[in-house]
Amino acid sequence: MQAAQVTLNHYRRDQRSMTAREVTGILSDWLTRVFGCWHTDMSRPFTRDGESYRACLDCGAHRKFDPTRWEMTGAYYYSVPRLSQ
Repeated sequence: MQAAQVTLNHYRRDQRSMTAREVTGILSDWLTRVFGCWHTDMSRPFTRDGESYRACLDCGAHRKFDPTRWEMTGAYYYSVPRLSQ
């Protein structure tokens, strides 16, 4: 029993303690992986190659944007990087 306590005490001393921000970040990442992103923090509209969209600042998902009606349309999608030629 004494050996286990010495080992635990030694381990605690060597391991740096986590800050509240780090714990919150870890929990947030875990919850996002389990339940998915709610896309609550979206970028301003962008237009590239004739396509307008907004991007989620948390996970990077895109959603088409209609500049004439000033609203997002369609489902969320993740853009595939294009190869430059």
